[in-house]
Amino acid sequence: MVLKHNKELLDYWNQVRQGRQAPKRIEITPSAISHILPTTFILEVRNREKLYFRLAGSKMCEMFTQDFRGVNFLNCWPLTERKILARHITQLIVDGAVIHIISQASAPEGHQAQFEILFLPMTHGGKTIDRILGSIFPTADYPWLGIKKLEFQEIKEIHMSYFRGSSLPEPEEKTSSKLAFIPHQKIVEGKNCQFRVFDGGKTDRSQ
Repeated sequence: MVLKHNKELLDYWNQVRQGRQAPKRIEITPSAISHILPTTFILEVRNREKLYFRLAGSKMCEMFTQDFRGVNFLNCWPLTERKILARHITQLIVDGAVIHIISQASAPEGHQAQFEILFLPMTHGGKTIDRILGSIFPTADYPWLGIKKLEFQEIKEIHMSYFRGSSLPEPEEKTSSKLAFIPHQKIVEGKNCQFRVFDGGKTDRSQ
């Protein structure tokens, strides 16, 4: 499931890219997405472990009580989650994957909130994907957001989709936050696309 705000950004990105792997940064018009800009961000990709905020929406900074501009996105996460993110960012850089994350953040006094994060590939000056257009939005209404300092804690789910010349994604890959390799899977066909469904559990294999 993609929340309404993130779905609007995804649809806009897909429209602007015009069948290409990724649109150019200069083609993104802020006025076209002005109503969702407060939760939108842009990352500069120097490599898969250095993703610096070039832009961070006011609502995003307010929710986390932090100015993210100039911050390395991966430094906002625990070390184990950084490795997961770096692996998937590689797929975005190399293959133009769209990444959809459900994450959990924590605050003092046991407060927790879940967020949906969307990563969309872009190019800046050449053909290499070196920018990420993204959006973050809470999955529920948390009245204390913006009052208590939040820190990313855990990735609950990661989904990757590949767009190739049309508005429909290729089969989606879903992995757990621990990158477990799950051998049993089945293909479920929807009206316009297919999904891979993995059984629960994890193994001790690593990549």
